[in-house]
Amino acid sequence: MSSTSHEIFPPELEELIFSLAFHNNRKDVMNLILVAKRVHEWLIPEVYKVTMFYSGEGDVGRLKPSSKNLVHYGQHVRHLMLSTRWGPEKTGLDNLPSECLSFCPNVVDIALWLVDPSSSRQLIDQLLNLPNLTRLSLNLRSFDAPLANDPSSRELPHPFSTVTHLDILGITAVYTTRQIQQLFPSLTHIAFNRYGVQNSAIEDVLNAWNSQLKVVVWHHGTSTQPWPEVLPTSEYTQVDDPRLVIMRYSRGYIEGWYHEAIGRRGLWTMAEEAVKSRRQATTPDRVLVG
Repeated sequence: MSSTSHEIFPPELEELIFSLAFHNNRKDVMNLILVAKRVHEWLIPEVYKVTMFYSGEGDVGRLKPSSKNLVHYGQHVRHLMLSTRWGPEKTGLDNLPSECLSFCPNVVDIALWLVDPSSSRQLIDQLLNLPNLTRLSLNLRSFDAPLANDPSSRELPHPFSTVTHLDILGITAVYTTRQIQQLFPSLTHIAFNRYGVQNSAIEDVLNAWNSQLKVVVWHHGTSTQPWPEVLPTSEYTQVDDPRLVIMRYSRGYIEGWYHEAIGRRGLWTMAEEAVKSRRQATTPDRVLVG
């Protein structure tokens, strides 16, 4: 039998193969990017597309980088989670959140789950300078000082005009619906938890943005499932509006955010499915539960 030379894949096909391998098993990313320099260059943008700095709890396979790496790779980040609940030794968050944002000019989706709001003014400035930011998850209490308690800081250069999806954690009592609308005039999706807005204020939220607002999520508790759970609206409020979706957080809220970021069914996807189903159904509470 005559010997033949080994076939070499075209670079485009080889890149596709390694990309599929990464998305099929993100936990094996370190082995993949060490295969060859070209593979490292192909995969780094994919690896940093969804970047998370948190304790590592939950099954959301990912690279666990130091935030110092964002100086070199931050331009690839599109979805960014910053949690200061745990120390840098667990999260890899070795920079201030405001510094991290400055390294990620192309980010479109941010979860700011902060315990210490000491640098919140800088955070606001960085957020306002992100031209592509459309999705934001945060506890507004982190911004109480510059936006609520300090009158001289109330006037922002401009509102968060690019944000269309806002997930508000915690209590929002220091802000009226009107103030939230002024800060986020372009919202099409908004989510609160049951401590963040009272039953009597739901209609104000639904009406503030008029028909521009497509989805209002009102969280009540946590599901035992790894995905959010849609509940019958009539059991929690008399408000009859198909845009209002009562949900339970997924078992691991971190997983819920992550799944939405990588294109799986998460908070917004399931809420949109519920609204679509209600509009097609004969009764408001006839929804598809994933």
